[in-house]
Amino acid sequence: HPSTFWPRWLAEDFTDIQIWVLRYGAAKFWFEAVAMALPDRATSVLSYLTNNELGQRDLLFVAHSLGGLVVKQMLANSKTLAGGRLEAIAAATRGVVFLATPHTGSNVAVVASRLGIASKATAGLQTDDPWLRWLNDWYRNNARRLGWETRAFYETLPMGPSLVVSNSSADPHVE
Repeated sequence: HPSTFWPRWLAEDFTDIQIWVLRYGAAKFWFEAVAMALPDRATSVLSYLTNNELGQRDLLFVAHSLGGLVVKQMLANSKTLAGGRLEAIAAATRGVVFLATPHTGSNVAVVASRLGIASKATAGLQTDDPWLRWLNDWYRNNARRLGWETRAFYETLPMGPSLVVSNSSADPHVE
């Protein structure tokens, strides 16, 4: 509903900023058609942003759950893949706000994988996944050096029997 869409609140309070909302399919189960792996999705989003000439002004990312991991991977790609257009996104980034992002994975993804119902994207979100560990280490070790302010928020209400993202996994440990 438009009255509860928080980006609209920002646009009303800060009339001199541009707000972009990126929506993409995030399949949870193996039978859903959209199941792009995290590195591929981040590369796709980075291309989309550069093709739309973002990176010419300051950027602040606000990302929820898998979106936070996509942002981290996108920023890592932007810094490590050669090319001025791609590097512009990381250079223009001033901060990232993570909302319930599973920086070190989620036990819900472990259960879904063990049951054989996880999509490719969900399977990659398992607790202590090696790629998530690498990505979290990369972001934690580079965010301050690159001038990215970081804020993280976590869930307080369980969805079913437990939190989807634990408080410890929601913390990227950027000092």
